[in-house]
Amino acid sequence: MTAVAPSGQRFNVPVGSDGKFSFRLAPGVYEFVGHSPGYQYGEGECYANGPVTVAGPKPDSPTRSQERRGVLPKGVAVLDRSTIHSLR
Repeated sequence: MTAVAPSGQRFNVPVGSDGKFSFRLAPGVYEFVGHSPGYQYGEGECYANGPVTVAGPKPDSPTRSQERRGVLPKGVAVLDRSTIHSLR
């Protein structure tokens, strides 16, 4: 899967066998293009229906600098591994 910024810069990530993928992109507008061996013999491109807007962090989400300093905004909780497993 490829995300294309307005500048033309391309960001590529692999797609899992389950069809899932994940990007880490700066806020902005991107076009998404995919390739599949099952589509036009792997030569065709699949485009999203239109541009996708990637928003910045949610107001209650810590920034990376806040995470590094251990400062978290009000309303953000840190879960440990045992808590996450108990939520399943």
